[in-house]
Amino acid sequence: FSTLTIPDGTSCSDLVNLGTLTAGVAAAFSMASGIYNGDFLQITDITASGGATFSATNSYGIGDVTGWNITSPAADDFYWVGGTGNWSDSTHWSLTSGGTPGTCIPNILDNVFFDDSSFTAGGQIVTIDVEASCNNMNWTGALFNPELAGFSPININASLTFIPSMNYSYNGNIAFTSGNAGNTIDFAGKPLSGQISFNGSGDWDLQSDVSAGTSVQIQYNNGTLNTNDNNFVLGFGGFFSNSSAARTLNLGNSTISANNWDIADPTGLTLNAGSSTVSITNFGSQFRGGNLNYNVVNLGTMGAMQVYNSNTFDSLNFTPGTMVMFQDSEMQTINILSATGALGNNTVFNSMTTGS
Repeated sequence: FSTLTIPDGTSCSDLVNLGTLTAGVAAAFSMASGIYNGDFLQITDITASGGATFSATNSYGIGDVTGWNITSPAADDFYWVGGTGNWSDSTHWSLTSGGTPGTCIPNILDNVFFDDSSFTAGGQIVTIDVEASCNNMNWTGALFNPELAGFSPININASLTFIPSMNYSYNGNIAFTSGNAGNTIDFAGKPLSGQISFNGSGDWDLQSDVSAGTSVQIQYNNGTLNTNDNNFVLGFGGFFSNSSAARTLNLGNSTISANNWDIADPTGLTLNAGSSTVSITNFGSQFRGGNLNYNVVNLGTMGAMQVYNSNTFDSLNFTPGTMVMFQDSEMQTINILSATGALGNNTVFNSMTTGS
């Protein structure tokens, strides 16, 4: 572009979102000279370069934002009040528990609480109607089984705590963007949908299992993820990692059940498989291992299964009737009714089983 015009936002409740189509994948702005001054912006995964000065006041940076001079408002604690409503409605946000609503909605530096003064009756719903952002989100103490709904994305810059008694029909994407250590995630057994992405360079410790309603996709782009022996049941979704960022995945004793396991780019990825199990069991599935070392991998489907890269398994198990195609090595196709011999460049350390 020779000219790109970016409008300013007008207030803390009317920010202009400046970001990329794919969360966690940065785009670049370059200007050889001059000064750009923006106001009331939410900038996501945008780098600035080229010699010019890029500044933004009353604004926030999310994810991979470099080359900007960003002045953000002071962080606050926001409390949901007034029962059913939309995230974008400032009359549902107060700076005190059960207090008078203010004039702003939370942003990426602000902590968000849904507590014992947030809801007054059963059936009340919080709808994510715009791209929502916060630092910590905590539902501890919320009464009357409130519900989280909507389709717009949520950016969380620190920790997330759901509660078992809440209802969950939210179908949007949740992105974790922290660059700090010590973050925790507790989904409290909620039936997740859409995409859960890890885009920041920070650390996250899971506090509960990750479960899909029908399908959930984990997009692991950055940072350290400690599963703490919790399990992933991803339905027709999968676990994906396609990034060159330094990241460490500690699987412990977790079991991951999914339609796909896809490490498209293992650059920068440290996988500590521990005593974990990865089970790929649905029709039309694939296992792209990224030339990494795994503990137990189970492949089972009444159809074709594709295995990519030169991986190492402690134990590789098949379900009878599975058609396995080993790609990226010798293009071997093995009908797993019985199997012996080398499997392309894939190495099995201890055992390979084919069922009976």
